[in-house]
Amino acid sequence: MAGITKTSKYTYRSTGHGGGDANVSIEYSADLSALTRLEDKIRLLQEDLESERELRQRIEREKADLSVQVISLSERLEEAECGAEGQFEINKKRDTELTKLRKLLEDVHLESEETAHMLRKKHQESVADFQDQIDVLTKQRQRIDKEKCKFQQEVFELMSQVENINKERIHIVKHSEKLEVTIHELNIRIEELNRTIVDITSHKTRLSQENIELTKEV
Repeated sequence: MAGITKTSKYTYRSTGHGGGDANVSIEYSADLSALTRLEDKIRLLQEDLESERELRQRIEREKADLSVQVISLSERLEEAECGAEGQFEINKKRDTELTKLRKLLEDVHLESEETAHMLRKKHQESVADFQDQIDVLTKQRQRIDKEKCKFQQEVFELMSQVENINKERIHIVKHSEKLEVTIHELNIRIEELNRTIVDITSHKTRLSQENIELTKEV
């Protein structure tokens, strides 16, 4: 019989302040073929118990019928014994039949006991096997639960690290934006200073030229 797989999924969602999302899914599978085999064994065990019940009922009916026949033959035998000697052969024949019926009743009873013993033994073996498989499945489930908890803990730790990284990234982005604004302001200031220097240089050149001209006139 092909294995049946059961899959469970756990999802953890982490959202950072900067819009970053992180999703992690935990999946684990458990083979249910063993459970299917156990269900089949339970069904077979129930069928065996039903067969035992029907067999006991049939044997009880046969025992009751044979008991009635034994009683009837006993009464007829007693009546025959009270009759004439001519009935001796008939009585002997009936006595033989009675002996056969008693032997048949004993055989049926013995068969019933043997069958009941066989079914009880089979039932005990099935129960023991069933319990062994339950123990195995229980241990497997405990191991899976333990591994799942360990994996979940690792995922939670990983998500915590991811959140810290996202926070650090947001901090770095904000700091970079702030630095860009500062650099832009400094560039504007530098341009203003350059223009001022150009103006001063131009003014200085003009004054020098005027000074030279005044000197020539003197």
